[in-house]
Amino acid sequence: MGDSSDNIVGLPGIGDKTARALLNEYNNWQGILLAAQSDDKMPVRGSDRISNTLIEYEALVEHNLLLTQLKLDSPIDLSTKPFDNSNYATFEALANQFGMGKKLKKHSVLLVSLLNENCSG
Repeated sequence: MGDSSDNIVGLPGIGDKTARALLNEYNNWQGILLAAQSDDKMPVRGSDRISNTLIEYEALVEHNLLLTQLKLDSPIDLSTKPFDNSNYATFEALANQFGMGKKLKKHSVLLVSLLNENCSG
């Protein structure tokens, strides 16, 4: 099963239901691969074909796992700052980048009044 929105190519003939069944049975990729390489029948329809596909596309699965692995050692500052007029420009730029600029402009009067309330008291 792939993810076209992230350009992650799936394996032919293995969709959501099959992938879910394999993960439920074998817990992770290593367990699935070991089962595919053994003589045991997998608990999915077309077990022999699925096993052959998993073995044939092992390198692609390994590559996909690398692409989707979260990097935990990135030097990212996660501290927060209070939202006020001084960082509104940054907020506006992010809203525009994510296609929410029109909604921001529409509700800016409300947003400014909320900011003023929070900053004054």
